[in-house]
Amino acid sequence: VVAGNRQELTEKLTRASAKLQDSRTKRIREVEGIYFCREPLGGAGRLALMFPGEGAQYAGMLSDLCIHFPEVRHWFDFMNEAFASRGYRLSDSVFPPPGVAAEARLFSMDVGAEAVFCGNQAIHALLSHLGIEPDAVVGHSTGEHSALLASGIVRTDTKASLLHHVRGV
Repeated sequence: VVAGNRQELTEKLTRASAKLQDSRTKRIREVEGIYFCREPLGGAGRLALMFPGEGAQYAGMLSDLCIHFPEVRHWFDFMNEAFASRGYRLSDSVFPPPGVAAEARLFSMDVGAEAVFCGNQAIHALLSHLGIEPDAVVGHSTGEHSALLASGIVRTDTKASLLHHVRGV
């Protein structure tokens, strides 16, 4: 179901629910944004993850997941520690205090790359925790670093080796 707001979502879910009550409904395909297929459309699929590059970062990214999943929060804490000597924390740019404009710093060369790497690693950690393992990984631009780690091509067996890798990114 694709909807632009809560009211539209509620209306579409009500329509979809009514159609799904009928056991003869095998497929719903409405251009207004309701899609359903009882049987898979193709054979058994495989899963690929694409790690985005710079430009994917935004203020407040993953804040809701940081609250509920320690695996996500861990990466922000790790990145804060990795670059503590600079006098600011990555979290200060991604999660700026109310009224503080941090977007310029978030899109700067150093912080932007770090924010994207952190977000990529956080999502990968969460998916791994949930038992979701990709068959293939690929990265766009800065996302290549996360793909290399996720694939196991670059191995960082210790916190020190991971810190070295991250600081070299």
